[in-house]
Amino acid sequence: MGVFGDTVTAHVIFPFVELARYIELTSFLERMEILVIVFLDFAVIIKLALLFHCTGIVAASTLSMKDYRITLIPIALITIILSRVQFGTYLKLSNFLFYILPITILILNLAIPALVLLIAVIRKKGGKAGAPVANK
Repeated sequence: MGVFGDTVTAHVIFPFVELARYIELTSFLERMEILVIVFLDFAVIIKLALLFHCTGIVAASTLSMKDYRITLIPIALITIILSRVQFGTYLKLSNFLFYILPITILILNLAIPALVLLIAVIRKKGGKAGAPVANK
């Protein structure tokens, strides 16, 4: 926003990639946005792989399975089907990102931890900082 201003930033989907278009390292290395896109793609792949791995482990432990790899194919199929059904078009995706996701983020990041903290205070769980934990 500091480079383009608020009007240009509001109309560009990926302002950081747009900014990378103006980077010139030498006279023949121009338009470095491909490096930014490759980095963002790599980061998304790593994040999805980690999420997929953790989901498989949680599903296997919930279902009392010894090997988590059995759960990976059903989780992948469910993820693909739900993503196509829920976000079939770019319009549906942008509607979700601008109107539904902010409310969901507020609930998941504020309301649920606040509720857990309230329950812990009511039950008088937790202790003072630095106090030793007693083994039961």
